[in-house]
Amino acid sequence: MTIHTAAADPAVFIDRRKTLWLFALGWLSLPALGSFVAVTSGSEFYYWLVPLVWFGLIPLVDLMSPLGHGGTSEAQAEHLDSQAYYSFLIDLAVPATYATLIYSAWAVSRSEASAVGIIGIGLSLGIIIGTLITISRAYARGETRTEKVLAFLATAIVGFGHFRLAHTVAHQRACATPGDPASSRMGESVYKFFMRSLPASIEQAWVISQRRHAQSSRIKAIVSSEIVQSLAFAVVLHGALIVTLGPRVLPMLLIAAVFAWFFQTTIGYVQHYGLLREKRADGAYVRCSSRHAWNSAHAGSSLLMFNGTCHAAAHAHPGRRYQSLAVEDGAAELPVGFATAMIIAAIPRLWCRLMDPAVAKWANGDLLRVNIDGGAYTDLMAKYHRPGG
Repeated sequence: MTIHTAAADPAVFIDRRKTLWLFALGWLSLPALGSFVAVTSGSEFYYWLVPLVWFGLIPLVDLMSPLGHGGTSEAQAEHLDSQAYYSFLIDLAVPATYATLIYSAWAVSRSEASAVGIIGIGLSLGIIIGTLITISRAYARGETRTEKVLAFLATAIVGFGHFRLAHTVAHQRACATPGDPASSRMGESVYKFFMRSLPASIEQAWVISQRRHAQSSRIKAIVSSEIVQSLAFAVVLHGALIVTLGPRVLPMLLIAAVFAWFFQTTIGYVQHYGLLREKRADGAYVRCSSRHAWNSAHAGSSLLMFNGTCHAAAHAHPGRRYQSLAVEDGAAELPVGFATAMIIAAIPRLWCRLMDPAVAKWANGDLLRVNIDGGAYTDLMAKYHRPGG
């Protein structure tokens, strides 16, 4: 399956998945559907719909439906990005997710869900919200007031407000370098990455925020910080749900928030694992290209993440919208689909068996060109360092 088909006009590409993007909105609403069916049928199985789909069905879809490769020219990207249909769809992602959260909380408050059911719907919401945070990049680079509001709401739903600053300002410049907290290192587990990346990214975003408000008073600078505003918004939102619907929804909300943070961090972990940009003669890093982020040319996870699996293209062409992103020829490509990669990442030993050889191959055996975790450096060099091999 190819993403685009060339039209008679070389500046026009026909998106063969144009109507399929509607499924991405349906995906964000799936916890609400699961909650409805669980309450009406009495079966808690449906609270687990989202984990079962993402970690069960989507890997199979990815396996059977490769997207293929091929980027778009600037003229073709401009044509795709100018179509209001795509903007309309992704703008609906935020209200769809909020509606899903509120309805699911209401359904749980009216049910006799057991701990198993609460965990299931909490994980379901965490996956959906983690997806929303990831696709918030599409708003964060926008300049309209609507896009700025959507970017804030997409991350503030669980108090993840540092993401926009840390990602669009710091990570965009420093990705695939040792100093970037959002770029995972070869030999580093996703759990170690989570504990390293999260506080460092929050600190990074805080510094950026305070620098922007350097001329303001200390109190105003703190209050104006998107990090503080995001956390305050999440407290008010979740507090209102607890007060309105009762304390029964509290465990669900906590599980959803924690897993959303972990889910989004896992996406970041997979996207840059071990990759390192080369340095120029003047010591500066080369511009980020399709080689400096892992991509997945698979239909299922790409569709549900609004092309978030084409991460290298988002770095190489930061001004492009999601619909014109693609896995370009020569891009670093995951050995498996993105959803499958996230499953394997949760088991560090299996992840290293899958990805460490892939990183070594990417570097042509020269691990001096790889972003390596200090604690694993000696073992990895002995095992994989074969320059030119």
